Amino acid sequence: MFRIKREMTSARRTCTSIIPLSLVHRFIQLVPDFGPNIAPELASTTSAYRTMAYWVNSFADKEIYQAIW
Repeated sequence: MFRIKREMTSARRTCTSIIPLSLVHRFIQLVPDFGPNIAPELASTTSAYRTMAYWVNSFADKEIYQAIW
């Protein structure tokens, strides 16, 4: 699986932008990279905001697997 990270500015803020829907080709499944220890305040509802790195699940379906590999 490939590991991706959020892009941060110098003030520890996440860089964001709006992507036109016409540029989206496929949805992918992201799995949070928790590291060696999971923080106790991490829950399923907050993991998307508190995690800085993710794994791209290339095994979700065969089309994603073929596109990545």
